[in-house]
Amino acid sequence: KATVSVLYCTTYEMPFSVIPVIAALCASPPTKVAVIGGGFAGSSSAYYLNQLCDDCYDVTVFEGMPFAGGRVGHVKIPNTNLTVNVGGDAWSNVNKYMMSLMKELNIQQPTYPSRPYNSSGLYLGPGRGWEGMATNKTIDPKIIKDALEQILQIAKIEEALDLNYLERGDLKTGKPYDTIGEFARAGGLDNFSNKTLAGLLQEHGVSDVFIKQLIEPMTRDIYDQSSTINGFAGMAVVLCSTTPEYSAMGGNDMMVQKLLSASRATVHLSSGVSQVEVNSQGKIILTVNGTQTGEFDKLVLAAPIEQAGTWSETGLTPIKWTGFELPPLTMRKYVYWYVIWVVADSINYKAFDRIDAMPDITLTPEGSTALFVKLAAEYDIIGTNQKAFRFFSNNPITDLSTRFVNPTWNQTFHWPYTFPELAPEPTKYQPVKLHENIYYPNALESMAVAMECAVIGGRNAAQMIHRDSQSE
Repeated sequence: KATVSVLYCTTYEMPFSVIPVIAALCASPPTKVAVIGGGFAGSSSAYYLNQLCDDCYDVTVFEGMPFAGGRVGHVKIPNTNLTVNVGGDAWSNVNKYMMSLMKELNIQQPTYPSRPYNSSGLYLGPGRGWEGMATNKTIDPKIIKDALEQILQIAKIEEALDLNYLERGDLKTGKPYDTIGEFARAGGLDNFSNKTLAGLLQEHGVSDVFIKQLIEPMTRDIYDQSSTINGFAGMAVVLCSTTPEYSAMGGNDMMVQKLLSASRATVHLSSGVSQVEVNSQGKIILTVNGTQTGEFDKLVLAAPIEQAGTWSETGLTPIKWTGFELPPLTMRKYVYWYVIWVVADSINYKAFDRIDAMPDITLTPEGSTALFVKLAAEYDIIGTNQKAFRFFSNNPITDLSTRFVNPTWNQTFHWPYTFPELAPEPTKYQPVKLHENIYYPNALESMAVAMECAVIGGRNAAQMIHRDSQSE
């Protein structure tokens, strides 16, 4: 008899005759995994597969854009040391996986100081003026924060999140979720996600006026949606607005690049996938930039299926799925977003129906006729009298010379899709597997969209692949 270590797990005493069989199994080639999408979901899938077993998986990532990042990105403002985000902006210290990845990847925070929001306002639109949480006199955001913290104490969303993380457990020993409903039930998150945010808050005694004049402008700022979104997504907005925020030096897409580097995956940029074929042996073949790849054992679709494919000036050509039938899917409707950065001396407050200076942050309620959803003074440009302002908008904003005093630079970024409509519809959740060998982390976007949610989905896809590969 001999003592043999089997697949890094444990040791066994076994007859010498068995050793060649074990050796052959251990020498088998790694599982080949393709990942479509180089954002947080795709990069975290690759990273966690490497963490689960660093030589069990041969991962190849295909990203259609010439850069990795997905729905995060950055731009450097000319003649400054300031880099600003143009997509996903920050995560909270309650986002446990993002905070862990910061440490694991040695992600540093930006050193350029941001401006505090010392005043806020609610703008109804041209000719309609200001009202609600802030009039021309504005209001101290600390008062708002205190009110939001009281709501959080009553609703107990943070406690439910802690239980959800606890139930998912450690990467190597925790159990992946097999449906979005299963994920939602962990820790009782479905008590939030199965209701509208407005309905949930009303149950806890929050007035309609408070919801319409404060909570709803916040959900519009983050999701461009009203208080009819599900309560989990909405309470996450409230929670993150009252807790410390973090971002990555050089832009949050730098974190995606570090995840990909640490994963040791092969990354192909400018590589749009137009077709996914499952052959008779269950192997997966992709068509990338018009050319077929070799065979893969597993596939991670790390992009919303509604937006997956090849993009051109004329729009999206969806992926063609062949060799199998997709499971029943309720396709989600996505909203789009313009992010506009402007460097100027100040805002021309008269262009916004003000009688005095603009507040630091301006939000808009549902039904506003303003061209934008949010306008904020985010940074002082060091060494000058200028500031960096940011719009979130459903429209391009072109007449900047009338809206700002001495604008010297601006740049507009159009995201053709950002968030799906986040209504509380648990019966319409998409599956986390599209085929026995195709994994779909972005199904979680039906509940909420954030960098943390993308990482949760990517981590779960990696755990599922590892579990399924072991059982095979």
